[in-house]
Amino acid sequence: MVNILIIDDDPEIRKILASHLNSMDHMPMVVETLSDGLETVASIDIDLVFLDVNLPDGNGLDAIEPIKRSPSKPEIIIITGEGSEKGAELAFSNGVWDYILKPFSSHEIKLQVQRSLAFRESQQQLQSADHQINRKGII
Repeated sequence: MVNILIIDDDPEIRKILASHLNSMDHMPMVVETLSDGLETVASIDIDLVFLDVNLPDGNGLDAIEPIKRSPSKPEIIIITGEGSEKGAELAFSNGVWDYILKPFSSHEIKLQVQRSLAFRESQQQLQSADHQINRKGII
């Protein structure tokens, strides 16, 4: 089971995203402030974060780095109603998985969730395999 966190102050967006994720057999956690989101990723292993840009207590783009440094290093999908080229460039340069403009389609959300989680799983398998290689005796 994967842990998905939605950080968005709009109750309708949280409801729509949760509905899409529920249809994929995921049970997302939802918070409406940046501080609650940062507290959650610091205390729980999270695999994927949906992060709004404009939140009542801060800019989601400023939270990318702290989220990426959290113990579980989750993938991040930015969701925003006020996208900008500069914001998208900043997001991608800081390692977000995708930058999605509102309104979004069910297909777009489901596709990016599947891709980001598959990528995350493959990265974890590579890290696990790397630790299992016996390098003793290699010259």
